[in-house]
Amino acid sequence: MIEHLHVGPRARSSRLGEFSAPDRRVGLAMSPRVGNRGAPPTGKSAPPHGRGPGTRSAVDRRPRPRSDRAARTGDTPRVVPWIVLQLADSAFPIGGFAHSSGLEALVAARELDALEAFCRALIDQQAHGALPLVGAAWDAPDRLAELDARSRAILWSHVAARASRAQGRALLDVAARAFGGDALPAARDRCGRGELDGHLAPAFGFATRVLGVARDDALAGFLHVALRGALSAAVRLGVAGPTEAQALHLRLHPALDAAWALGARLGVDDLAQTAPLIELFQTTHDQLYSRLFQS
Repeated sequence: MIEHLHVGPRARSSRLGEFSAPDRRVGLAMSPRVGNRGAPPTGKSAPPHGRGPGTRSAVDRRPRPRSDRAARTGDTPRVVPWIVLQLADSAFPIGGFAHSSGLEALVAARELDALEAFCRALIDQQAHGALPLVGAAWDAPDRLAELDARSRAILWSHVAARASRAQGRALLDVAARAFGGDALPAARDRCGRGELDGHLAPAFGFATRVLGVARDDALAGFLHVALRGALSAAVRLGVAGPTEAQALHLRLHPALDAAWALGARLGVDDLAQTAPLIELFQTTHDQLYSRLFQS
């Protein structure tokens, strides 16, 4: 789900509102659905099949596409960021479902007090530690190498850094092969040559900018992917049921709103680690005797 979509206002004209007053009167009078409650103007015969001036046939009355209605009413066309929904979809193969963001290690150590508290801490950490990088890469795609190096510096946990690199590189690779162009394949090839680590946050900002995604939608999509992955991991770990996880996702919408607004204002100089315990436990992930996730 993506909450912050920039859409235009709904068209305010109704079907009857599109006709002038005389046309509405004649159209209603002669409509076979409401009966012949009026008479046609003197000297004029009733049009066949009850169609009066200004009325439309059954074919004409079918809903028109939004862009057509906007052209007739002067409203701004509704813009649906389909590419954001595609990037945030679980079918987009960047490997996000192979990672639990430290949840599995917390569960194994019996240190998870409440799933909702974990999710809120994770959302806050994304706002302070990842969204500034997403936004900076979106603002200046030519700074990708610099922002990638900044990600390497702040992700001191080898498990978190490995997960970030794996997902970021997968994003650039899949986007390059699926969407083409020049910039995405070039960034992917730089990762292959060792010029970039390919960390997820700057890679996401870079890719969404190249694909023409609005900045706010890019930030919201990144937050959604992070929370969706954690809740999916919780279901597979038996911490929550599928319906319970969706109910929790709904309760966390205000937290997502606040994190999105905060992250949109922060710059790379404001980067901070606000959930150190999650990262500390995440570093123990490789020591688990059995595990479902890579991180």
